Amino acid sequence: MRVAALVGFWIALLTPNVGFGVASYVFFYQARGEWVVLCSQDEAARNKVCELSAPPPVLGVKQNIIYVETAGADGFRVRVEVRDVTVAGSAVQLQVDDGQLFEAMPAGGEAAWAGPDAATIVQAMQTGAAVTYTVLLAPDGAPRSTRVPLTEFGEALDLYRQVLQLHRLG
Repeated sequence: MRVAALVGFWIALLTPNVGFGVASYVFFYQARGEWVVLCSQDEAARNKVCELSAPPPVLGVKQNIIYVETAGADGFRVRVEVRDVTVAGSAVQLQVDDGQLFEAMPAGGEAAWAGPDAATIVQAMQTGAAVTYTVLLAPDGAPRSTRVPLTEFGEALDLYRQVLQLHRLG
């Protein structure tokens, strides 16, 4: 029980959507390779939120995070939370293996793809080896790429869908 409490504490500390500003708790956490399914509930509003993201949080390391979310009955939304200070007006680039290159302008600290682009990205992620997303760091425009293995992405996506269905969130 103590281990679960400590894991919940560190997840809440490291995950911006599950912080201490709002009374919330983690009710589900499982990792599949580099991919994490994390669900929390806001105590005040009783809202439940589940996320599928990578890479897993590391204490003291600033890293950009990719999220795959459901959107509607059969759709997806893919977003990259940009925690780096980037060159103004520069797009975030995302690519699965050597496939199609996708670009999105960050707004509010994230770049996002929805609709057909997100569906294409998720489909490629289910059969690909790695997803890479790149930002241009300020002030000199040096690229910072994050490469996330997709070895267990399909399994993590299935788990994410199961948890959404179990908690009636999807």
